[in-house]
Amino acid sequence: LTAAAMGVTDYDHTAFDLVGQVGSIDIGLGVKSDSKIMSLKDLVAEAKARPGQVSAATNIGLLPHFVPLMFGREAGVEFRWVQAGGGAVRLRSLLGNHTEFTLFSTPEFVTFGPQGVRPLTLFAEARHPRIPDVPTAKEAGYNFTFSEAILWLAPKGTPRDRIGVMAKAIEAAMRDEEFKKRYDEQGIDPDYIPGPQLKAVLDRRMAGIKAVAAEVKPPQPN
Repeated sequence: LTAAAMGVTDYDHTAFDLVGQVGSIDIGLGVKSDSKIMSLKDLVAEAKARPGQVSAATNIGLLPHFVPLMFGREAGVEFRWVQAGGGAVRLRSLLGNHTEFTLFSTPEFVTFGPQGVRPLTLFAEARHPRIPDVPTAKEAGYNFTFSEAILWLAPKGTPRDRIGVMAKAIEAAMRDEEFKKRYDEQGIDPDYIPGPQLKAVLDRRMAGIKAVAAEVKPPQPN
């Protein structure tokens, strides 16, 4: 979705037949353990005190950029974006004091915590059992939620009966105890959304991403 909104690809979720969503991963913002920023409200207050100066380790044009950007819109603040890269690179940026906060997933918070990362918030509907002390953004008064989605897609035009076979198999697998255990170990929530309902969910998500894409998309040559 982000690649399409940024013009990197000329296709999005509508180019596929949607089998279903098979899980989601909560994501949120974190700081270095010794940061003076102790909460999401502290982060917003700091951003208001230093407009456009509070630095975020990001990956321009992808979720680590779009999600804090959309949250900033909700909170009425602007951050300074510092290109870093994937999760491990953003971790180094944070621990090296090159940036002040970044976006991580729940599994990353669990893994990176002992290395010196402190979660501020999750953009989730409820606290996650793996990190139960971490509040949601909603608890701080911000009506913003976002999670990573794990999807099954099929080529456009796949016969409906074949998609039905896959969907039934996936649903059955998700009820398996070993499957549930593996998901729990990886911090993945088993949120299943059938293909027919998934398009509306992705349409809404795409609308939110497109709303901020114009701010970060590089200017096109004349």
